[in-house]
Amino acid sequence: MRKLFVLLTLLFSLNSIAQELSKTEIADFKAQGNDLISYLEFTLNSIGDTELSAKEKDIMISESFLKMFRDAKVQVEDDLDVRRETVTNKDVQAYLKDVDFFFRIASFKFNILSVSIQTDEKGKPFLLANVLRTLKAVDLKGDTFKNDQQRFIEISIDSDKRDLKIASIYTTKLNENEENMRWWNLLPAAWKSILGRRALLSDSISFSSVIQITPNYVLLNSRPSANPAEETRMQSAAIKYDTLWINDKKNKTQREAVFAALNQILEITDLNISGETEIFDLEPVSKLSNLRTLDVSSTQIENIYPARNLIKLQNLNCSNTAVSALDALVFSMNITVLNIANTAVSSISSLANLANLKILTISNAPIEEISACSQMNQLEDLRMRSTRVTDLSPLLNLSSLNYLDLSDNEQLYSLEALKELKHLKVLYCNNTQINDLKPLASLENLETLYCENSEITSLDGLQNLKNLKKVYCDNSMLGRQKAVEFMKNHPSVLVVYESKQLQMWWDELSDAWKNVFSQIVKLDKNLTKEQLHQITTIKEINISGNKEIYSLIPLEKLKYLQKLNASSTAITSIDGIGEAREMQKLDLSNTAISQVYALENLNLIEELSLANCPIDNLKPLQGLINLKKLDISTTEITDLSALEKLNSLHYLNADNTKINPQAFIDFGESKKDILILYKSKELQSWWENLSFDWKEIFRTAQMWTTQTPNYEELHRLIRMESIEIKENRAIENLVPLEELQHLRKLKINDTKINDVSPLAKLPFLKEIDLSRNPIMELSPLQKLNNLEYIYLNNTPVKTLLWTLHLSKLRILDISGTGIKSIKELSNAVYLEKLIAYNTKISSIKPLEGLPNLILLKIYNSSISPKKVDAFKLKYPDCAIDFY
Repeated sequence: MRKLFVLLTLLFSLNSIAQELSKTEIADFKAQGNDLISYLEFTLNSIGDTELSAKEKDIMISESFLKMFRDAKVQVEDDLDVRRETVTNKDVQAYLKDVDFFFRIASFKFNILSVSIQTDEKGKPFLLANVLRTLKAVDLKGDTFKNDQQRFIEISIDSDKRDLKIASIYTTKLNENEENMRWWNLLPAAWKSILGRRALLSDSISFSSVIQITPNYVLLNSRPSANPAEETRMQSAAIKYDTLWINDKKNKTQREAVFAALNQILEITDLNISGETEIFDLEPVSKLSNLRTLDVSSTQIENIYPARNLIKLQNLNCSNTAVSALDALVFSMNITVLNIANTAVSSISSLANLANLKILTISNAPIEEISACSQMNQLEDLRMRSTRVTDLSPLLNLSSLNYLDLSDNEQLYSLEALKELKHLKVLYCNNTQINDLKPLASLENLETLYCENSEITSLDGLQNLKNLKKVYCDNSMLGRQKAVEFMKNHPSVLVVYESKQLQMWWDELSDAWKNVFSQIVKLDKNLTKEQLHQITTIKEINISGNKEIYSLIPLEKLKYLQKLNASSTAITSIDGIGEAREMQKLDLSNTAISQVYALENLNLIEELSLANCPIDNLKPLQGLINLKKLDISTTEITDLSALEKLNSLHYLNADNTKINPQAFIDFGESKKDILILYKSKELQSWWENLSFDWKEIFRTAQMWTTQTPNYEELHRLIRMESIEIKENRAIENLVPLEELQHLRKLKINDTKINDVSPLAKLPFLKEIDLSRNPIMELSPLQKLNNLEYIYLNNTPVKTLLWTLHLSKLRILDISGTGIKSIKELSNAVYLEKLIAYNTKISSIKPLEGLPNLILLKIYNSSISPKKVDAFKLKYPDCAIDFY
């Protein structure tokens, strides 16, 4: 902790340089660059040392690094693996993590050889430091080594703020496209096949067919195999290839399409390779830094080490694999859902810092102790069937836990550690040595208890649990008499104590349901006990269009149901599916159901359709944290507030609802990644009525290859935040832009536009460039109070009255206009730059007292030199271009 204090002291002193200077001093910047490199050295040594705890290191990796680096996307070329032969760049946080992962202890020394001022392609200065990096370390095998390497550190300069930040660290300078090409070219065929499906080169060419990318051409497999592994075994002479040339101006569009598609793959947020038996390692995902969800279940994966670089990862499923260690997750603080069932993992100690974990599955893993769970205060769902755990005390204070499965832990004798779990609703302790339920007496929210094949002899402890609904104790020591007596005294509780109950359930089923089950499970005329239980393990049912199905109550026995399509049936209620905790995909569309409270606890649901149902309340869905796709079209829904915290939701169809259109705009602003469909017919009509020129503008902006966009494409179009139109004399009005409610940046130059009134309906506009248009009247802009940047050069504008209420204005360009007075700017306290050359402005007195003003361009105006000199004397920190 002492070292962290010293670190933070140095950090704040380094950033206190944000004091204003009258001029940029190169020597001063170099000295500050040296300090920044010293701080980098100190940070790496702190992470590489054993003195700081994992939590303290995580603070440095996830938060404090931004005081030193420009942002989380800063690239650092890997120099930690001295045996690596290929250049590999990593996001800075991934690199910092690897310092802790790669070594038992590591010491860094930076010998600064030179620091020089350079300029980038935009003419902006930056520092380039040439350093000799010396690394002394002990690796994970206990071997000691020393390595010297020349490194280059680029440091960006913000001369206005006197702020320096590291922009990149490398030995070999590569541009982004070169690095991405190399990453793709080195992918195994199986990975190319999987990832390539996420992008298209054109309407008919999947990126999966891309074999190799070079600066001059792209090699395509004209006959891609359905089996990538088989393809790699084929003789190259037997494979037919096509070549796509991208090396000259004529092929610029194709080149841009190639890299756009590759970037699209690299930006994916979810990846499911479950069951892909040709996948043996996860190294390719280390480049997919935006991944939120990753499913590698039932693959040949043995090591999840590359996942350590996935800073944003929230949901990881590596069940049914040979994974044996979780060390890679020690700093994965954003994970909320983790499944390691049926793996070789024997310790979860690496998960101790995952304070945001909500759902954890460790079933059928050789885990002996769960002390790491003691700090998981957000944990709601814990599934730990068939482990070697004997001590449950780490669960004692997990107040958020509502679902717990302890079944098949044959050495488990006591539930004493659960007595404080006040929010627990469902508890499984089947096939254990439990013989006493009294510790459950205070679990006031307990609804369902499974204690089948256990040693219980009574239900003492459950008498006062008012929310208890079901107790399963088949094949226990309870006995019929005690079970019947308990139900008599507690008529709202069902005690399942004999398998005959299942037979009774079957006997009471309608013929329609019996036919459904008979089509899924092979059943004898006289059902056996095993066949009855097999029915309860059904995972998928499709009864779509079956008008003989009136109720879902028969499904209450199917605890493992994952997919249900009950669309267009005769059901009026969904009672019966509330116990299907494994449910992932549910279609209830075109039915008469009016409420969905039974879904409240089905928190694994990913896809849900309620289309064309008379429902008017989504509140039961507010806890479905894994919901990705939701269809509520043609319903009675009036608001979206219940969906605000569903961070996994990326698709919402709300066409034909009663929700206010503004609510969709607000919801879209709060969730940038979600696609919302809410006015498909209106947009279709809007598109059909657009002129050819406007259609071409939008097609180009969206990179469409089809003539007629679908509903999803139209809704993506209106979510655009930036658009540019230039030298298009066919555009005569801006009315089509009224639909682009999320627009932030608009650039329209050299057109015939003279009316900007449609822009008044774009409340989020932040930057607007109307230069070189015949526009005189700008009063429609006066209520756009988010405007910060306005460019009006060479327009016939004559007054600034419309700027009076633009309180956030930072840059204003009125050069070459007819404006004579700038008195309206006297209260523009955030104004930083005013460009007003070639005007008839005669006074700059209204600018006096503006605290943020740093630049005036007022040459060739009516302002006298005397006034300019007086202003310079009074405001020496404001640069003035005048002659």
